[in-house]
Amino acid sequence: MAATQNNLGIAYSDRITGDKAENIESAIAAFQNALQVRTLEANPLDRLVTTCNLGNLYFDNEHWQLATESYEKAIKAVEVSRSWATTDDRRQEIIKENIGTYSKAILAYIYTDRLDKALEIAERSQARNLVELLTNRDLLPKVDVAPEITEQFQQLKQKIRVKEGELQKVRQQLSGQNLQQQSSLVESEKHLQGKLQELEQQLEKVFNQIQKFDPTFRLTQEVQPMTFAEIE
Repeated sequence: MAATQNNLGIAYSDRITGDKAENIESAIAAFQNALQVRTLEANPLDRLVTTCNLGNLYFDNEHWQLATESYEKAIKAVEVSRSWATTDDRRQEIIKENIGTYSKAILAYIYTDRLDKALEIAERSQARNLVELLTNRDLLPKVDVAPEITEQFQQLKQKIRVKEGELQKVRQQLSGQNLQQQSSLVESEKHLQGKLQELEQQLEKVFNQIQKFDPTFRLTQEVQPMTFAEIE
């Protein structure tokens, strides 16, 4: 239902025939219907897609204030999605995939003469990776947990970081190789992806054990956005 409404909104947004104003209204209604189901709590990535679509529709039609409102929701969905991701690699992918949303939000705020908000969005997009890495680097439970569980947790996080690095190197090599050389690299990529998935599953099991002792513990610490006053 939500996916259908989202796709319907895209269709109306791209529609050439018919009355333009009516098409825009129909697109907005479809996106808003989709967002009733695509909540931040249920699936932030799906919500991200639809809020971006709605924001882009407003942006393309120069409804700057409405665009900023949609992009703010999209950016919140980006940040929640990143907090749910279990690896640094995936968190970086999410921000890279959505850097255009930050850029358009900045422009929309500039067009509404809200330079303070434009600066805040710029800071959030640029500083978030570093802040998250520093915040989550040595994240441990707040209460006493069996030492062997904590040690296993730390070891798995380290192994995941190593595999992520190996996978990134293979992907970089893939982009510059011929078809014959790519074949073996593709196999290496699949192997590393499988190993990484196994490690992530093991980490999730240990995480569930830790949560029995510390229900507030998370694999990552959500970073709160900076305000303009804090930036100054």
